[in-house]
Amino acid sequence: MHFDPSINLGNLITIGAGLIAAVFAWRDMDWRVRNLETWRREQIEGLKARAVLDERFQNAVSDFKLAIATLNTKVEDMKR
Repeated sequence: MHFDPSINLGNLITIGAGLIAAVFAWRDMDWRVRNLETWRREQIEGLKARAVLDERFQNAVSDFKLAIATLNTKVEDMKR
C-alpha cells in the first residue's frame, strides 16, 4: 500500500472550511436574531407610546366636547 498525503490534506482542508463556514453561519444567525429582538423591542415601545398618545388624545377630545357643551349651555342661558 502506498500512503497518499494529498488525500489527508484535502480532507483536513474540507473539514476546516466546513468549521469556518459553520462559525460564520452561527455568527450571522446570532446577528439576525439580535436585530429581530431589537426591532421587536422598539415596536413594543412604540406601540406603548402610541397607546399613551391615543389615551391623551381621547381625554383632550372629551375635555373639548365638555367645553363645547358648557359653552352651548351658557349661550342658551344668555339668549333667555
